[in-house]
Amino acid sequence: LWLSDAFRFRPAFVAEAAREYRATAERVNVARPGEAADRVNAWAARATEGLIPQVLSPRSVTPDTVVFITNALYFDGLWQTPFNGWSEEP
Repeated sequence: LWLSDAFRFRPAFVAEAAREYRATAERVNVARPGEAADRVNAWAARATEGLIPQVLSPRSVTPDTVVFITNALYFDGLWQTPFNGWSEEP
């Protein structure tokens, strides 16, 4: 969770998010869209081992932004039927 630094998380919420979901709750400066986007994108890159390097562009961060909710799921396993890429054909 990424909250505008104009707001504050309740400590009990941060503790429960960490305990129940292994989630982090951080504040970002939405007045600096590039920095905010860089922090969120760096998290996404780390969480996905570089497979998703960008989830947010600086243009999507505005002074009215209150919160970003992000999630990453990294599957490291073998498929019964291997995935061979996208196809436009049915």
